[in-house]
Amino acid sequence: EYQKWLVPWEQVEDLLATGKGATGEELVTATKYKVERLLSLGYGDTTVDAFAAERGPLDKLQIWNQLVAADPDADPPSYHILQVRGLLVCRGLLLPLMNLCASCSLSTVQGVRYKRFLRYLLASGVAAFCGVEIQRVVQSAREKLARKFKDAFGRAAAE
Repeated sequence: EYQKWLVPWEQVEDLLATGKGATGEELVTATKYKVERLLSLGYGDTTVDAFAAERGPLDKLQIWNQLVAADPDADPPSYHILQVRGLLVCRGLLLPLMNLCASCSLSTVQGVRYKRFLRYLLASGVAAFCGVEIQRVVQSAREKLARKFKDAFGRAAAE
């Protein structure tokens, strides 16, 4: 019953396919576009903080609930995890957002809180669908940030 007011999965799926295979600046643009559209679909506002406890508008996106389906024949009620949907969210949005975050490319622009949306995805548990891939991205991000700090402190020490 509660799924009747959720954003239809077909809209989410079509949006996640946007920019598939893109690299470089096109990937950055496509990823940010996806976040903006999902915020607009889910909250009616691209500037809403999707991770805030009191975010105001009703969350019609509810990403985790998009990845779970009730078994109508089960007694007692049970649910099924929809692996393909979870992988699509991970590969189409979560991993690109993690990579952008690691390269410090997720600044708030025109009120869109990209990092907060990333936290929303992480808090929803979506990362469970891309186990090893997310570990690689996190390790790579840690290494990129360590190099960035080393370079910054090296320049500061030289001055």
